[in-house]
Amino acid sequence: MEALEALPSDTLLIGHSYGGAVVSQAAAHSDRIAHLMFIAAFALEAGESVNGFLRSAPRHKVELANIMVPTDEGATTLDPEHAGALLYPGSSTVVQRANAKRLGPQPNATMTQEVDGAPVSAIESTYVLCNQDRAVHPEHQRIMAARCSSVIEIDSDHSPFVDEPATIASIIQEVVNA
Repeated sequence: MEALEALPSDTLLIGHSYGGAVVSQAAAHSDRIAHLMFIAAFALEAGESVNGFLRSAPRHKVELANIMVPTDEGATTLDPEHAGALLYPGSSTVVQRANAKRLGPQPNATMTQEVDGAPVSAIESTYVLCNQDRAVHPEHQRIMAARCSSVIEIDSDHSPFVDEPATIASIIQEVVNA
């Protein structure tokens, strides 16, 4: 929170995937955020967690579930043999492997933490819906995107900033200039 308070009052905060839950929570506790952007992310409402959203939303199978591996430390990792191809399918094998190596364990407790404010409805927000995503189902994204001020749908996989950085940069620039 200290880092947020050091930002200017017109900050654009961007979350990707689970990071949407993080920026939702952060924005609920800071008046410095002028705009939220969710890229294939969990745009949560007050009292909602990632697991809570997934339990209440219509069932849609995603391939990500097939490569999740529980650890003895109460976390989940992704099978490194398949994570790169699933999360970065538009990239070369070299880029897929390099990015997959950067992935770390996700503590299971983070998936049940509820957002305790209502930033999505209180702050201008943009949802970048990735309609080829195999990690956060596009239909789940549509539900969360409907909560946002604007929606931009792109023909992309889960990580467009890797495969299509110019597209994402253009969207960010558009929001900043608005």
